[in-house]
Amino acid sequence: VMQGKKTAYDTDIFAPIMGKIDEFSAVDDIKARHIVADHTRTAVFMIGDGVTPSNTDQGYILRRLIRRGLDHFHKLQGSDLNPILEAIVMQYKTTDPDLETKFETIKNVILEEEQRYKNILKTAKQFISKKYKKIGEELMGVVEISAEDAFILYTTHGLSPTQIKSLGFVFDAQQFAETMTAHHSLSRVGSAQN
Repeated sequence: VMQGKKTAYDTDIFAPIMGKIDEFSAVDDIKARHIVADHTRTAVFMIGDGVTPSNTDQGYILRRLIRRGLDHFHKLQGSDLNPILEAIVMQYKTTDPDLETKFETIKNVILEEEQRYKNILKTAKQFISKKYKKIGEELMGVVEISAEDAFILYTTHGLSPTQIKSLGFVFDAQQFAETMTAHHSLSRVGSAQN
């Protein structure tokens, strides 16, 4: 309000970050740009505070933030995350000097997670391609997969339902939810027996 802007992303706090996202993106999608800025900035601060990507607790939240940010950066046909990470650190180095000191660590954690995520997506696509008819590299027709296969992508490959859909795969959401509920029930029984 003080700066006469419509959103926080238009203010001077975000402007340099948004500028870098624009510079290294090929598609104009305002929502995707906002998600990249917000999720990447939050990831930088979390890693600066010592959190690393994992499958539990804060590490799980960090992993989801990085991956969702990457999904939207790829949606923008983004070419290089490095300048965006640098813009975030430069923007906040006065108020948070530790970010500049820890920049190499922050950058390496994010880039390693990006590579891990690329490998997971590749493996997930190979898993689906083996199960469904394909022509060359493209799956044949509408890419509808079973809820069970979506569940395998979720549990084995760590892809959320949204990420599975962003890969171009559709599935019965209700059956997926039922499979998830049954899995949680089995997990609780197993935990109770231990």
